[in-house]
Amino acid sequence: MSISTLLLLILIVAYHIRDIQLFTIEEGIREWRVALTRRRKLRLVLELLVCALHPFPLTFRSSGSRGEESLLSGTVIVLSNLMFLRVYLVQRVLFLHSSVLEPSYQTIGSLSKINLKFHFVLKVLMNNCPSKILLLFVLFGWCGASWAVTLCERHSQNNSTNNIITSMWLIPITFLTIGYGDMVPVTVCGKVICLITGVTGVSCTALFIAVIARKLEFDKDEKHVHHFMLDIQLTKEVQKIAADLIGVSWLLYKRRKCGNARLIRRCHRDVLATVCRFRKIKLKQRKLREQVSAMMDISKMQLLLQDMNTRMMESYAEMENNLAALVTKVDRLSAAFEELPRLLCDTFNRQNTG
Repeated sequence: MSISTLLLLILIVAYHIRDIQLFTIEEGIREWRVALTRRRKLRLVLELLVCALHPFPLTFRSSGSRGEESLLSGTVIVLSNLMFLRVYLVQRVLFLHSSVLEPSYQTIGSLSKINLKFHFVLKVLMNNCPSKILLLFVLFGWCGASWAVTLCERHSQNNSTNNIITSMWLIPITFLTIGYGDMVPVTVCGKVICLITGVTGVSCTALFIAVIARKLEFDKDEKHVHHFMLDIQLTKEVQKIAADLIGVSWLLYKRRKCGNARLIRRCHRDVLATVCRFRKIKLKQRKLREQVSAMMDISKMQLLLQDMNTRMMESYAEMENNLAALVTKVDRLSAAFEELPRLLCDTFNRQNTG
């Protein structure tokens, strides 16, 4: 572990050296010490300190007392869990192996004044394949948390969470906020990891719901079909309720002629209820038509923009043609002006000889 950590530190130093070289080439700096700012030095030192954390080959000549053994095991547990801080290197790997470093991406990003860093790569991945990214994050999180809980609970008296198999059951039920209570961590380290797992599970559940909701949205054509069918259904309901309103109004008119007060009140209530139903259906129909009109306005705006773009391209092509014709005419005029002295000399010579 120490040898691999040393190799990692050497690679990090090599990465920063290459980064400084690229920065000096891009900015046209001759002296590399100018690029080595205080912030860059602080980042380098911080990365080296974070990546250097691991269970060092400690040699304690203890007398076998439980105090020294618990101190040694606690130190190993803390240093082993701090090794998870190296996860920040994943974002660097994703960034260096993404398409963001292509020249076309960099050119468009610089023109649009967009900072093409890891957060942009993460947004691109979440837009292209959100379900795969979330699934990989959850699986790697479960494995890492299970290993960390096993390490924390290894030297405790709790036999239910001191192996990787039972921990891989504890972490998912904590992540999904189920919590059967059949096994619980007893150490402070294990409780903290389970707490972080529960909070992460709630956040990932919210992200999953957002992804599923976006996948279930209608596209443009499906929205048109759905709104068209809803409009037809609402129109039929309006016609049906209008017919019912005419019927109950006719009954109310007949009951008023009979003079029965109880039947008149009953028919009056039916008329009012039918009018309320009619108003609700008309309100739904109006809201639906407002949504359709908003969609139509967006479509019209897109058509107008496309038409404007087409006209601009046509006018640009026409302007280029006019400029080419103007250049041709100017060339002809310059050639004619060059021939003018010779023609004048010929004319004067003819007059003198004549």
